[in-house]
Amino acid sequence: MASVKVHPAYLLTATALAAIIAAGIAGAALYPSLPDPVPTHWNAAGQVDAWSAKSFWSVFGTLVIAAGIVGILFASSYFSAPGESRAQRHLLVTSLGCLQVSLGAGLAALALCTWLAPGVALPFYLVLAAMIAGILATLVVLGVRLARGAASRTESDSATDAPAPEWAGDPHWRAGFLYVNAADGRVVVPKRYGLGWTINFGSAGGIAIGALVIAVIAAAVVLPALRH
Repeated sequence: MASVKVHPAYLLTATALAAIIAAGIAGAALYPSLPDPVPTHWNAAGQVDAWSAKSFWSVFGTLVIAAGIVGILFASSYFSAPGESRAQRHLLVTSLGCLQVSLGAGLAALALCTWLAPGVALPFYLVLAAMIAGILATLVVLGVRLARGAASRTESDSATDAPAPEWAGDPHWRAGFLYVNAADGRVVVPKRYGLGWTINFGSAGGIAIGALVIAVIAAAVVLPALRH
């Protein structure tokens, strides 16, 4: 009987979702015993400085956001650029999977901290530090691997007198990775180094997507304060 090979990234996604589901089950069990109102914000000293009426969103909102982030990152793994190699594809999908675990499991653990020890700062900050460390480690490894791959391709192109890539010397690439070109009607374009896709923030659709992302982040920050 032939064995079924599962891509490691799918296992990472499953791990992130399992952590969120487990936290949700724990939250459902703890819900009747949670105080009303429930704490929703802590200051730098770890002291509760904002409360909200106990509801589905005030208790499980963090898990809903975590599930949404995992879903977006998982969906992003299906975008690929023309000419993308299997190694590049594996790197992209695995990196997105690692981010899913860091964010999904991290937010689930933060939710558990707020339910089980709302007045204790140390567990909250330890989980937050671990989540940030996981995200940074993933981004650093991804950046190093991309830089090495780009250097290798540059050397190979120089040795074979290959034509310069489409983006070489293109002023529309800001800081080397942000594409802003109002004359280009495409909303998504191949990334500068050929690994996946990126948004054209000069197009109408790209501006709308950027505004939506900013609005979602702002809402996540401002709404808890407004409920106070």
